[in-house]
Amino acid sequence: MPASERPLPPAATVRCADRIAGLFPPGAVAFELSGDGDPAALHPLESREVEGSILRRRQQFAAGRACAKAALAELGMAGHALCAGPDRKPCWPAGAVGSISHTHAYCVAVAAPAARFRALGIDVEIVARVSARIREHIATPAERAWLETLGTDALALAGALLFSAKEAYYKCWSGAGGNILYFQDVELHAVDFAGGSFLVRLTAGRAHAIVPPMPAGGRFAVADGRVTCGVAAPAP
Repeated sequence: MPASERPLPPAATVRCADRIAGLFPPGAVAFELSGDGDPAALHPLESREVEGSILRRRQQFAAGRACAKAALAELGMAGHALCAGPDRKPCWPAGAVGSISHTHAYCVAVAAPAARFRALGIDVEIVARVSARIREHIATPAERAWLETLGTDALALAGALLFSAKEAYYKCWSGAGGNILYFQDVELHAVDFAGGSFLVRLTAGRAHAIVPPMPAGGRFAVADGRVTCGVAAPAP
């Protein structure tokens, strides 16, 4: 039977992720999915976003939308198609903000009322997939000096944390109206592995100011070989 005609495996189940919601201040809700999303469950407008894409891409897209729409439903905003804007970011319905992240066979989404938050940023990374070459590419000189002080196990986690935290910060920064940032433009410091927190400073002079300012850091959790970071910008 051609691959295109084989039946898809049963879609995974979306579930509430309170430990992920705990990375954010009260008011945010999170849902996660381990496995593949079901492209057949997409709204027709959402399906157009991935029309012609390979199956894996459509499954990932469907997983993200399933998690995001479960989070919106929890906030009393069920029934919205979550299409992408010109920048490819999801267009959240009026009254809500959110963020989606996925990696191999796993997806998570967070959402919250816009009355409480300007923007949210979430990112999940598999620790083992952030190689030494990636760490070298994303780290600032100060971060490289910090990485050199760590043992093998802590080094692997710290590298994944750098990647995930910078991605989460950028998603939140962008959602709050910030301009483009690159990995070298964001620097982590005061990382607390035990408490699951980090602080952030911008190194790029070209990064325009956001009023009111972005928060100075975020929180993270480690589970199942993955690190997940969350950054929230409160409403003015």
